[in-house]
Amino acid sequence: MLRLMALTMAAVLIACGGSSTAPTTLNIAGTWNFSDAVSNNALTASCNSTSTATVSQTGSSFTATANNGTSGCTQNGLVFISYQPSAVISGGQINGTGLSFVDDHGCSYTGNISGTPPNRLSGSESCTISSSGAQYIFLGTWQAAR
Repeated sequence: MLRLMALTMAAVLIACGGSSTAPTTLNIAGTWNFSDAVSNNALTASCNSTSTATVSQTGSSFTATANNGTSGCTQNGLVFISYQPSAVISGGQINGTGLSFVDDHGCSYTGNISGTPPNRLSGSESCTISSSGAQYIFLGTWQAAR
């Protein structure tokens, strides 16, 4: 009986390619130089920021903190806000070379991982910003490098 089970198991492994190696999740843990730019054409407003993000990763999930940067917004060419940004990034997921995450300022990010080993992240961003009881959608791009 044991011999029959061993032969059956061997046949299954051969039929399945003989490998039990699981796919490897790309490692993005570490420090990244982050930048982004978003805008709302109806408001003629735009914002951009730079910061240093520190990513912690467990399997295909990650979180991060971003700080030590600069940020500013303009409307009709005039600066209306300038500040030193900080953010908590949560809900990070890696799927192949794709990734997604959100921050604590109302922005959602999707993008791609590139480089071997990974040394560049980039993608699109959507932020919902509330002002005077109204909500405005800002769209743009982001990137990170190390």
